[in-house]
Amino acid sequence: MGMYTEVKKEMLSFLEGQFSPKEFYRSRQIFYRKVPIGKQMLHISFLKEKDEINIVVDVDIRHDELENLFSTLEKIPHNTLSASIGTELGKLSHENTIMWAVNDISNVPSIGIEIISRVSDVGWSFFEEYSSLEKIFDVLMDDKEIGQTLCSIPHVRAKKALTAAFLLQRRDFYNNIIESKTKFLESISNPYLSEFLEFAFRLKNRFTKA
Repeated sequence: MGMYTEVKKEMLSFLEGQFSPKEFYRSRQIFYRKVPIGKQMLHISFLKEKDEINIVVDVDIRHDELENLFSTLEKIPHNTLSASIGTELGKLSHENTIMWAVNDISNVPSIGIEIISRVSDVGWSFFEEYSSLEKIFDVLMDDKEIGQTLCSIPHVRAKKALTAAFLLQRRDFYNNIIESKTKFLESISNPYLSEFLEFAFRLKNRFTKA
């Protein structure tokens, strides 16, 4: 077994032992916990370098109803672990991306403890702060630092803002969202503007029928 495979196996096993008492389940490299709105998730990435393996942790929240409707409208397979908002741990605390470098299997426990500590410092408060669709909607409406950090793809953020508005029954605000998001996408010359407008039209038909 190569070092990459061994480190990955041992680290995921170590973290599973730490997260399981907090009711997190593991699906490959994702740890998730069911909550009323959907799932709280931790995604562990392993980046193979020449002499070491770098570990990066993303903290995500999935709003089930939002993601299911979004997938239906986009005609894409439903993925029960897709995220509504989230980011890497370092960016969550306004820092550069945090990478934990492992150059020997013996490093796994100590680095695992560092990861747990960092998740405790900023991850749990993130889960708590964005535990409602209203708070997620605020993020999706923001096209500045918060929105760009927690939902980084502009046209996806725009589409999901409309989806959240539909679920919140914000019919009065719908046209304003389309106008605001269109202006932003135009300002950054986003190539998916027409795709966003088509999505808005499909969802607007649902508003009419709802």
